Amino acid sequence: MHWLAWKKLCRHKREGGLGFRTIEDFNTALLAKQLWRLMDYPDSLFAKVFKGRYYRNSTPMDPIRSYSLSYGWQSISSARSLVNKGLIKRVGSGSSISVWYDPWISDSRPRSAICIGVNYYPHLRVSELINTQTSTWNLPLLQQLFESTEVARITGITISTGLKPDRLDGCSLKQGDIRLNRGIRSSRSSRTWRAHRYSDPTHVDCKLSPGK
Repeated sequence: MHWLAWKKLCRHKREGGLGFRTIEDFNTALLAKQLWRLMDYPDSLFAKVFKGRYYRNSTPMDPIRSYSLSYGWQSISSARSLVNKGLIKRVGSGSSISVWYDPWISDSRPRSAICIGVNYYPHLRVSELINTQTSTWNLPLLQQLFESTEVARITGITISTGLKPDRLDGCSLKQGDIRLNRGIRSSRSSRTWRAHRYSDPTHVDCKLSPGK
């Protein structure tokens, strides 16, 4: 009989494992769901208790400096990195969404827009890409800033006629086993990537610093 390490058995089948769920991945996915509930149901008693204690003037995703954090809050906030992978900003008016820094385009993972060449508008908001009179995308401006494939993705985003407020959506964090499975896979793949990255002797970290 050939014995294998438990970590190898927990790898995805495509990676040579059996796809078993680890307690760590399952727990992280459940914590991510609770963190999303704090944002999705801000008027619930659950959210009000944590908001009054830990993020009265901010959001659950903002780091908090305190020496008296409860074990429960530390556990929930530890899932921020996983939640960030599944968050997308749904376009309403677009006024609160940064074109280049906020995840608002649906792809294999929510992401920001990709510019053609040099970005001359670093503070551009999505609202500036919208014709407010017709509630449609400003196509000439989009074609000036983005590749054709990127323009197609952006114009595929529906704009509400009333230009409602922008909102956060947890595209892989909502209720249901399918979404939970996605969270587990995301947690597992992130850990696998880190293990491969630091076990490769040829890997060198490169840090780019802006020119002075």
